[in-house]
Amino acid sequence: MPFDMDIIIPVELLQDKRLEYSGKILYGIIFTQLKETEYCVPTNRELAYILGRSDRSVMFLLGKLVEYGYINREILRDESTGEVLERRLSLTKKPWINRGNT
Repeated sequence: MPFDMDIIIPVELLQDKRLEYSGKILYGIIFTQLKETEYCVPTNRELAYILGRSDRSVMFLLGKLVEYGYINREILRDESTGEVLERRLSLTKKPWINRGNT
């Protein structure tokens, strides 16, 4: 997954002391990918590559972003086998809309 964009991190998230800096940057990566779509489907490996962290770190950070209410994570499974088909990440809030920006 090539990533050659600047990221945006809302001030509210920057000031959240519960979340480590890598989690804030991860949110910025997800945020940037979602400015034009409703959800994104990057793998942990793709996000880990961009962040320079391990897959396991990304799993932990995504869990914290979900726990703290910054993102939603939806898992789509095959109805017959239960196999994971896709993981969708979306924002719980759209900061650029809340501030009157489009």
